[in-house]
Amino acid sequence: MNSYLNNSNLNNKKKNNQPFNNALLKYGQHNFCLIIIEYIPIYMLNDREIFLINILKSYYNISLGVNQGMKGYKHSKKTILKLR
Repeated sequence: MNSYLNNSNLNNKKKNNQPFNNALLKYGQHNFCLIIIEYIPIYMLNDREIFLINILKSYYNISLGVNQGMKGYKHSKKTILKLR
């Protein structure tokens, strides 16, 4: 988590149009907090994530929409090359 929140790492990802990373840089990490909402079994993670995304309506989430999450999403060849 330390390397993920490192400003150098965030600056490198800034051009990738990631709203959450950009917000951390713009508003400062001290204006955000990480809270564990619940502990659940691994097999329930996807369903609970989708449920909470729909309930909380977070601006920073990049899911495909209600009850879809990222499951089945296919990145373009251009995106795959950028991710490498």
